[in-house]
Amino acid sequence: MLMSALYVALDAPFDYTISDMPYLRKWWCLLLMENFDLRSYGKLFAHWREDAKVVLQGQHVPIFRLKKRKLPEVSQEPAVVQDLHTAVQWVVQNKALFHEHVTMPKYLSLNKEDQQRVLREMLEEEDTEARDFFIFVFQCAEDMELFLQACVDEQGLRVNAMFEK
Repeated sequence: MLMSALYVALDAPFDYTISDMPYLRKWWCLLLMENFDLRSYGKLFAHWREDAKVVLQGQHVPIFRLKKRKLPEVSQEPAVVQDLHTAVQWVVQNKALFHEHVTMPKYLSLNKEDQQRVLREMLEEEDTEARDFFIFVFQCAEDMELFLQACVDEQGLRVNAMFEK
């Protein structure tokens, strides 16, 4: 809740996921301890004052007394890659509907290192040439329309397509 409030106040995009929560909890804990003097709370937090000093000095890892819950696996892939894989699956499952050949995005044929480079260029540097690696190429305009209707309109995927004869 604190992180969401901070992002709203800063008008920043929500770029953290549930898998970041353990780190965010530690960050907020340390931020609050560094900015609020625990001595002012008298005897109520007297036992915590020494523990907090040790944590702030980096000599002790903070202990969180929250129940551990099993959370569902969260994909570490960026949304653009998740959407790409979902669209590829749709194309493969529905290939009988297409009149002509569909060329899959070049991103799929890259090795891991090149995939990371292209993603970084596209997401961080906003390189328009890097976007070319994510384009589905259709030889039939009707096929492209079918694909866009199913993937973009119905499933809400963020994918790119082009028609090339």
